[in-house]
Amino acid sequence: MRRILQSQQGVALVMALGAIVIIGVLMGSVLFVSTQDYRVGSNTVRTTRAAAAAELGLNRVPVDWNLADNARLKTGDTLKKAYTAPGSATNVVITRLDGPFFWVVSEGSAGGMGSQASARRRYGTLFRLNMPNMNFMGAINASNAVIPYFWEQRSGSIVCISSVDMTCAPSFLLIV
Repeated sequence: MRRILQSQQGVALVMALGAIVIIGVLMGSVLFVSTQDYRVGSNTVRTTRAAAAAELGLNRVPVDWNLADNARLKTGDTLKKAYTAPGSATNVVITRLDGPFFWVVSEGSAGGMGSQASARRRYGTLFRLNMPNMNFMGAINASNAVIPYFWEQRSGSIVCISSVDMTCAPSFLLIV
């Protein structure tokens, strides 16, 4: 035997409570998604700042280069530099390698250091000193004045580069 409800009192209350629960779940999920979106956005900003700071370090090395370091640094020696930019910091380590080569590592950091709201990026590159090959091979004495010339050996021929405005003719070429 089935009972038929004679009274529908209280059904509105159950439906209202169900609607409130559904609206609460929707509001909670919107809050969660917006918080995650904010965190992803701020992480992206910090990562971009850290990458820009690391690139800043690599770009500042040739600008701030001290020519005395070419002879002072021996193979394996390191040189440390630090740079700052708004919202970020950069530490650069320059290591002398064999020959005219330097290995430069730049580490950029942004955000609060030691916290979860920080980012680091590390870039490295190889720098080579561009040293011209100019040998003093001799001089020409013209009108009681010594004019220095520089010769450079290029692919089997001698190239004359003068310190005065005149062409280097083979008849004036003196190799000592």
